[in-house]
Amino acid sequence: MKAHFSLARPRAVLALMMLLQVACTAKAARPTLPTLEAVGWDILPIQGPPPNYVASPTALAIRQLLPEDVEQASIQMIPFGPKQFAVKWRYTELGAARMLAFRESHEDQEMVTKIGRFQRSGHMGRFVPMPPYFHDYAEWRQGWLKRRTDKWVGVTEQEAQMIIAGLKAR
Repeated sequence: MKAHFSLARPRAVLALMMLLQVACTAKAARPTLPTLEAVGWDILPIQGPPPNYVASPTALAIRQLLPEDVEQASIQMIPFGPKQFAVKWRYTELGAARMLAFRESHEDQEMVTKIGRFQRSGHMGRFVPMPPYFHDYAEWRQGWLKRRTDKWVGVTEQEAQMIIAGLKAR
């Protein structure tokens, strides 16, 4: 038979409040649960954030390309399809070192790329071996440092012009 507590009984309310306080503050609340269950109360531990919890957005890494990172004569806009373009460039030695350092420290992460007024978020892909061209990262890195090229593919003409303006020295 379950006990009935009424708010009209101050002692019963006080006793119940003390039981709840012990259950909530005790390190191991389980020993108090049989007493609470005997009076019709069932307390479950909270797991995870409450349903109205909103996580703050995480900061994304920013890859910013500057005019001094790029050989100015190498910047090209190439038609890539109907109303789509690619912008291709070659890094300076310092720009290539910066790009590789960013890539190595942010592999397989979300990031934002900024080139002048152009900005795009995306995923920095994971290195994938591509035999017969290269079998491991060290081999790819050595070859890329000889070429030092990069490109942005599939942008509108307006976006391509923004990229070019961001890569050109002022």
